[in-house]
Amino acid sequence: MSKKILVVEDEAIIGLDIATRLERSGYTVIGLAVDDEEVHSILARDTPDLILMDISLKSSVDGIELVSELHRTRKYPVVYITSYSDSATISRSMTTSPYGYIIKPFTSQSLLATVSLSFTRIELEKSAFEKTELIENVLENTSDGIAVVDKDYNITMVNRTFCTITGMKECAAGVNIRDVLGGYDHSMGSSVICLDNGSDRKTAVMGVSRFMEGSIVTLTDITQTEIFRNELYIAEEKFTSVFRKKFIPAVITSRNSLMIKDCNEALQKLYGMAAQAEGLPLSFLTGQEVMDRLTELSAEHSYFELSRVTQVSRAGREFIADFRGNIISEGENAFILLDIEDVSEKVRLENIEKELKIRMIQTNKMAALGTLVSGVAHELNNPNNFIMFNTSIIRDYLNDMISLLDSFSEPGRELMVGNTPYEEAKCDIVQLLEGVHKGSERIRDIVHDLKSFVRQETSAAHKPLSIAEPLKSAIHILTHKINKTTDHFSVEIAEELPAVNGNGQKLEQVFMNIIMNALEATVGRHLPVSVRCFTQEGFVVTEIADSGVGIREEDIQRITEPFFTTKQAEGGTGLGLAIVYSIVQDHKGRLEVTSERNAGTTVRILVPAGDA
Repeated sequence: MSKKILVVEDEAIIGLDIATRLERSGYTVIGLAVDDEEVHSILARDTPDLILMDISLKSSVDGIELVSELHRTRKYPVVYITSYSDSATISRSMTTSPYGYIIKPFTSQSLLATVSLSFTRIELEKSAFEKTELIENVLENTSDGIAVVDKDYNITMVNRTFCTITGMKECAAGVNIRDVLGGYDHSMGSSVICLDNGSDRKTAVMGVSRFMEGSIVTLTDITQTEIFRNELYIAEEKFTSVFRKKFIPAVITSRNSLMIKDCNEALQKLYGMAAQAEGLPLSFLTGQEVMDRLTELSAEHSYFELSRVTQVSRAGREFIADFRGNIISEGENAFILLDIEDVSEKVRLENIEKELKIRMIQTNKMAALGTLVSGVAHELNNPNNFIMFNTSIIRDYLNDMISLLDSFSEPGRELMVGNTPYEEAKCDIVQLLEGVHKGSERIRDIVHDLKSFVRQETSAAHKPLSIAEPLKSAIHILTHKINKTTDHFSVEIAEELPAVNGNGQKLEQVFMNIIMNALEATVGRHLPVSVRCFTQEGFVVTEIADSGVGIREEDIQRITEPFFTTKQAEGGTGLGLAIVYSIVQDHKGRLEVTSERNAGTTVRILVPAGDA
């Protein structure tokens, strides 16, 4: 749209000439006035962008007086047309702040140049005014107090918040800031200061930004924050200027493209960035897959969450993050404020809690199993006693019957028993009865071992014992598992082992656990498992070795940690070796483990001999 100009010239021919030249150059002349009445009439209908005003008007007022009158209601940009160039006229016209002068006689070039320069100045002033207005709005609406100070420490601009914090009167330009903030200097950085504003004491963070002509001073009121900090963190170090920054890592992105606009220090630290990522896509931090998912969520919701996402820092550190996004609209633009919280520790604790619940259930099951085993053992023991007692009686009867039948047996006369020759039947019956008796003894031994295993100790006190006894008992209980696993199970127990001070039941538990682990690691019947017990340097050493899959080097240091297991899929609880380690320590002993992948594992339990 072309610029609108009002021409005020009492000589109609000159005025018409000016209007013609302007319109040829693309300007719009909204009127040609010769006196003040016509000027008011035209201005009532339209508003010009510029007035060309003749100083010498054939009217009750001249051009300068008319402009002064107009400026009482509106500041119109004015260029004076005059044939006078005396200093008195120029000086009088300056009170109306003209944008230029056109001296008669003039050329088209000088006319258009003056008009063009005037519009350039108008645009610059308009831009400066808008920027100034924006700055003033920012100053008055920010939560921080701001003051502009010249190089002589005099305040040139200040906002209301600064006045409120310091107790200054508003618009106190010219006041020396040293009178307001004692000890202030341009070279000061950020610091926490205390102020007395007349009604109460304020604590604020002061920041100083220097420029060529002085500095900008910011005050952030942290009075309440300081009160809370002193109450909650008495032993904490002095509050620092970074308190205003968001402690949860956060990033601001555009809504549509998810390009990073800004991010805080916490986020830089989380991802290990050395500098800001402004202008980069969010995938630079999160990876493309996560960015695509966030794009979908932000398109559908004004608030959204994405939980338990694995992230990798620039240094390669993996962590688990929760994303929470809010859509922020600013005019036609929309942004996403995205909090990215590292919840790795929270997830770890949640997993531990889940594992503890599982272990608790497992422990209860084991306790119930112990009760069940005790009951079953009791129920098996009673009928088995009948079998053992009766087989002894039957054996006595059978011996007498065989003696009697032998007396009836004659050479050449074959005596049949159940369609079986007597001699053959006699051998079978003896063997069958012996088998029943041995089976019954086997049941008795198993029931005894089970009852010993689940029996609760009445006292946890240690007493002198031979370590061979709990070791043999553990092997006996595991006989069935041993026979199913390997054809090469060997036991070598030295004679005359010295006694150890210990708890037999607990040592039996140790040996059962280690032997069971060795059997589970053995993946072929041809692979050997060996158990040795001997003395060495004041210790009774029990060594259990297998030729199985072995243990990874990085896992050996963790095998005694509670709940650490490499057999979770097979139902491993991760408690077995932790309990073993605890029992061995309780016996003032040592647990030594050596292993090689796919070559086997050797576990040595060293218990001090006697009172050692």
